[in-house]
Amino acid sequence: MDTPKALPERFSYFVDAIVFIDLLVTVFIGQNHPLVLKLVILGSILLAAILGIILRPFRVIRYVTDVKPHFKIVDNVQVWRNVVEEYAYIGISGGSFLSEFRNTVEQGIFNPGCRLRFLLLAPEADCVRESKKHELGREPNNEEVSAEIRRINSTAESYLGMRGKLELKVRFYREYARYWAHYVDDREGFIGYLLRGRSGLRDPVLILKRGHHHNPLLRHFLEEFDRLWHDDRFSEDAETFLAKKRGAHA
Repeated sequence: MDTPKALPERFSYFVDAIVFIDLLVTVFIGQNHPLVLKLVILGSILLAAILGIILRPFRVIRYVTDVKPHFKIVDNVQVWRNVVEEYAYIGISGGSFLSEFRNTVEQGIFNPGCRLRFLLLAPEADCVRESKKHELGREPNNEEVSAEIRRINSTAESYLGMRGKLELKVRFYREYARYWAHYVDDREGFIGYLLRGRSGLRDPVLILKRGHHHNPLLRHFLEEFDRLWHDDRFSEDAETFLAKKRGAHA
């Protein structure tokens, strides 16, 4: 399936082909030949089609470096080892790798001053119910929703508890995204799709690298993360949220 950017690129092939064929025809046949226009158009269409077929795989490779059938827990550790200045994560709770993350922190893997941001799903009934419905492939019951809310609260508290050793912030977002992602220094992205009725650990992962062309697909995901992070309409500071919740139950 063509992406929105495929049509402009295909048009670019066509324009290049017209210029190239027109140059050849002008040099070898002459502009006054009655078949010049037909040859230019026909040749351009054929050349554009050939270029599109040949270059299409390279266009995809330019944006997607690799695709993993699934992401193992140990793969998360390797991602963190590659962080230099900044790391960001978006997901449901981050609970699946909490233990590994804590061990990584204890080992001093992150550089001093490294900025870490966790964007977790807001532990509110409506957001969590939508997430669980997608994960289970059916309508969740109230206990399943409540258990997920407790899980998100608990893992958020755990991440916030590591701030003494890290420059770490946590926010809750209210706009459920059907993917999770690691972002490393704005130069790498690991995008894990959450397919309906499946666990996120068993779903495919796209690996995106910035490269010399400043990968527009990676840039899209980074901008989407920042949109959710900075706009108070879509997210809220987790520490403030949890403090208000504790005060309401006091």
